[in-house]
Parts: sequence; structure tokens; C-alpha cells
Amino acid sequence: MGRTEAKDWRKATQETLRAGRRIDPIPYKPREGDGELFDVKISEEDLKGLIDENGDLRYHRVHEWALPKLGEESYWEWIAARMRNYMMHIVQHDGYNPRFYKPKEDHVILANHVARFFGCQHARMMKGHPSIEHAWNTRDSLFHVGPCSESMPMDAFKDMHRCLHFADDWEEDADADWEDTYLDEKVEAPATAKHRVNFGMVEDAFNKRWKELVRYGLHITFDESRVAGWYKSSITIGPEPKPIGTDAPLQLMCVTFGPLSTYKLHSWVYGSQKAR
Repeated sequence: MGRTEAKDWRKATQETLRAGRRIDPIPYKPREGDGELFDVKISEEDLKGLIDENGDLRYHRVHEWALPKLGEESYWEWIAARMRNYMMHIVQHDGYNPRFYKPKEDHVILANHVARFFGCQHARMMKGHPSIEHAWNTRDSLFHVGPCSESMPMDAFKDMHRCLHFADDWEEDADADWEDTYLDEKVEAPATAKHRVNFGMVEDAFNKRWKELVRYGLHITFDESRVAGWYKSSITIGPEPKPIGTDAPLQLMCVTFGPLSTYKLHSWVYGSQKAR
């Protein structure tokens, strides 16, 4: 391929950049005659809270707005309490030596730490999911994830990653003297299968929040669809037929129309026949 001659080059400055054409989202135009459309239940007031001073929707605000609550606690607070208890459990019963958090010294996991942790998980995922060591290695430009190293120390992330096993329903085997051992109250889950006490509570909370936010109808978009503005996952990009031969195809679902169009509502990875 050829290239432009050096004599025709122009220096890019702030003034010339501002003169560029702004690309706005595709305007929302409800279709007539299609019956009841799929939509997200959001008030004008809530929608304003998701928009910044430039009039753009911010992902982190949409994310926070869509999260469920578990009782009177926010999602982050509930997860933090469960992690604190599990940290104390593995310290006392498994001999775990935390790298960053020291529950016996009142240096414990808080709600904002959990939010940062999940944010780092998102950042690693978008970078191709490098190892924890690679993500925090500032000397490795190919795998280093800046938002992770700027958000929290690697040792703090490792401690919280270890505490993800709080969902393993370990409370049934914990000491009887709960109040003398753990920092937060024990989860009193409704009657359910033992294997899904903790995880089931989170899953049920998300299902409840989904019902609060969604009007069922037409025009929910999956990643294979051709929708303007929707960036398909690279795992499904390739020649026909789709999906291409990977061991873990990714399914995404997003809003097709409306003020939250292209926002991802649900994702899941399923193993192919080869993976099984």
C-alpha cells in the first residue's frame, strides 16, 4: 500500500482536532407496527444521573444503577462483608497469610475495595485476561493493565481474588461461636439447596433487579446480529459459519434501541463440544 507524501502531511493540533466531525449515537426512533418493544425501565431523573456534563452516558454510572441490593446493603457492601468473614475463616482454619489485608489488625476489605476489584477484573478481561503478575508488571507493555495498577496494589487484588470462594457455602462448617470469631453477621439465607446458599442469594438479587429494569418485548440483540454501533466480541468474528472453532464461545445480549442502546445486559461463556 502506498502512503501520503511527506509534503502533504499536516500537523495535528488541538485546534485541528476540534474541527473534526463529531460522531453522534444513532437517534432513537421507535418503530411502529412491531408490537411492544423490549425496553429498559428508567425514569427521566435516573437517566439524567447516568449522563455526564458533556451529555454522554457513562458506563460506570449505568453499571452502578443496574446493580441489585441485598437487604439494606448495597451490592458492594454485601460482598465486602462476605469476603471479610471468609478472610477470617481461611486465616484461622487454613493458615492463609494475607499479603495486604490484615483482619486481626483491623485492616479489612471495604465496599469501595470490592468495587475497585471488580473494575480491575473488567480491565483485565478487556486486555485479553493476562495473568495477575503480567497485569501489574509495568515493565511488560504488552500485558500491563494501567487501570489495575492505578486502582489497587497487586497484593490487595490477590487477597480479594482468594476470597472469591466466599460463595462456597463454608458457613455451615464454621465454628458455633460466630460472634466471637467473625467481623460480620452470618448470612441467613432462605430455604434453598445447600450448594447455592451464598451464590444463590446473589443470583436471586440480580434476577429480581432484572425484573425491575426490563420491559419484555421485541428487539433484544445478540452478538451475532448486525446492529450499527454494536462492537461484536472478537471471539465470534470470523468466516461463516459462526461461531468459529473456539473452545469457549461468548454470547452477549444488549439493548437494540432507546437511550441505553448497545449496552450489554447479559453475557455467558459456554464450552463447545470440543471443550467438553
